[in-house]
Amino acid sequence: MNKILSLLLISLLFSNCKSNNDFLFLNGELLTNQIRYKNGYLDGKGYPYSIYFDHISGYMSFEQKDSIPIKAKYKVYYEKNGEISLDLSNANDKRINGNYMIEIDTILKSKQRDEILITIQSNEIYFKSGKTIVKTLGI
Repeated sequence: MNKILSLLLISLLFSNCKSNNDFLFLNGELLTNQIRYKNGYLDGKGYPYSIYFDHISGYMSFEQKDSIPIKAKYKVYYEKNGEISLDLSNANDKRINGNYMIEIDTILKSKQRDEILITIQSNEIYFKSGKTIVKTLGI
């Protein structure tokens, strides 16, 4: 009887935990027009960035044409209040290190795809990016 109760309790705990698969929408490339830093731009000019998240390695990079990429270790998780947080560390540009909040707005939802707007911001850095998530066809 105790084994059954223990197994039931463990399965309830695991079913209530949110997995890192919840954050797979970040995996891959995000494009942003600019990254705001304090009262200006991260690059000083306001040029576009490609941002890559690799959920397997746990690293992300901010890349611009003809520039050295900014790379950082990342961790995405839910706060107790349900908000999504992003921690960046070990960046080769220390301005990137820190805690960020992520907001997701659904722009379009259809059977074939979802289009979302992702806002990522800290006290000093802010950027928005759109992303299309293509759904697989069930045959």
